[in-house]
Amino acid sequence: MKKAMKWLPLCFLVLCSCIRRQANEPVADKEDAVGSTIEASSNEVSSAEMSSSETSSPDASSIEASSVESSSGGQASNSDTWSDAEMPEAIAQTLPKTAVKRDEQGNMELYINLDIEVSEDHPNQWSLWLRDKETGKVIFLIHTNNDAKPRWEEMTDANALEVPLEEIAAGDCDRAFLIPNDPGKVFVEGCPDGRNVWSYIYDIYMQRIIQLPANEGFVDCDATHKCIRLSHYRYYPEGGRYSVVKTFSYSGRFIGEEPFDPETGIL
Repeated sequence: MKKAMKWLPLCFLVLCSCIRRQANEPVADKEDAVGSTIEASSNEVSSAEMSSSETSSPDASSIEASSVESSSGGQASNSDTWSDAEMPEAIAQTLPKTAVKRDEQGNMELYINLDIEVSEDHPNQWSLWLRDKETGKVIFLIHTNNDAKPRWEEMTDANALEVPLEEIAAGDCDRAFLIPNDPGKVFVEGCPDGRNVWSYIYDIYMQRIIQLPANEGFVDCDATHKCIRLSHYRYYPEGGRYSVVKTFSYSGRFIGEEPFDPETGIL
């Protein structure tokens, strides 16, 4: 009995040691698990921050590419001077030897050529050509058409009317010039019926032509405000006629009108 009592404390110590070891092992595993979870979450946050940073802050090559794309664009539609104008995408041709230069703006020259001489009683057929002085490239623009359909009944006193390219009744091409401060637009007019002057604005880049609702021809241009003025006659109800000067934007939008004497040029 005395021997058993002697070993009892030692057994108690061994038992307590085993219990303590079992109790400590789960705690260590739990701490390791928590530490691993915290580390994984930290890594995920760091990866997300890096990804967000890459998305919101493009590198230099991306910025440069975007800059190049935004700076490239239309040929000359955003320019205000013919000096920066570029030739339209068209097949280069040879300027007719009989072509006559009518206007020059910046590096562009406008020529007209008598294609078909009809007779004294009928207007001739003309063509318009554009030449780049720097490159020497020449392109054909448009033909006039003596048989073009009259558009007076389709027009009002308001905005210009878009017409087919093959129906430009500019008669003997009395006037043709490159519109100042709006590279890409050409003004042309003529008198095909011996009475009314038909006036057009041709956009060489858009391949679009409009006829302006006026019948006495060009008066002047306001390059600063980008508008053009044309004379137009009407009839009094009691007989006789009078003239007004009508103002249009280069795109053909009607701006306004005022009385005008075409013989004296006095408003």
